[in-house]
Amino acid sequence: MNVEKAIAGIPKRTAEERKTMRQHATALLQSGEPTQIADAQALLAGLDAIEAEEHAAFIGELEGMDVPERILRAFTKLPSTDTDIKAIQALLDNPGASPEQLSAECGWKDKSWHLHFGKMCERRDAYLPKVTVYGPGDTPFWSGIFANLDQGAHTWRWTMKPDVAAALAKLGIRPNNKGEQLP
Repeated sequence: MNVEKAIAGIPKRTAEERKTMRQHATALLQSGEPTQIADAQALLAGLDAIEAEEHAAFIGELEGMDVPERILRAFTKLPSTDTDIKAIQALLDNPGASPEQLSAECGWKDKSWHLHFGKMCERRDAYLPKVTVYGPGDTPFWSGIFANLDQGAHTWRWTMKPDVAAALAKLGIRPNNKGEQLP
């Protein structure tokens, strides 16, 4: 292995290629000859250093961006899945709906909309503002980045935040109806 050449090529490698490089180097640490072990250690150190530089640059890029800009970046880097679109569309089309109503709009049961919507936000964590927490266990409130929650006496009601809706519209995700408030 020409370790210097491999390290120099890391910035051009995809995340999957880097993962494979890391796996091979880690395996060599366990079973390689002394020169292979030294090369593997150098490659792992190179991967760590380059990824740390890229992460620092990424964080610097996000600083100063407002929430809509971050959302645009997040959905550009991690495009929407069909489930993401269903969850978003349900909320855009039914502001003020309960989790059960939103789940039904998606063809899901119970409060599963909330789970899918929260996971969609969590997957884009690196791009989004710091998540707020609630409850005794400091549970991350992922959905609160995208939507406002009205905690009524008997049910929760969700509405997409206007700046988030504007950002999603730039991505072509818009309400399909008049967006009338549900009772």
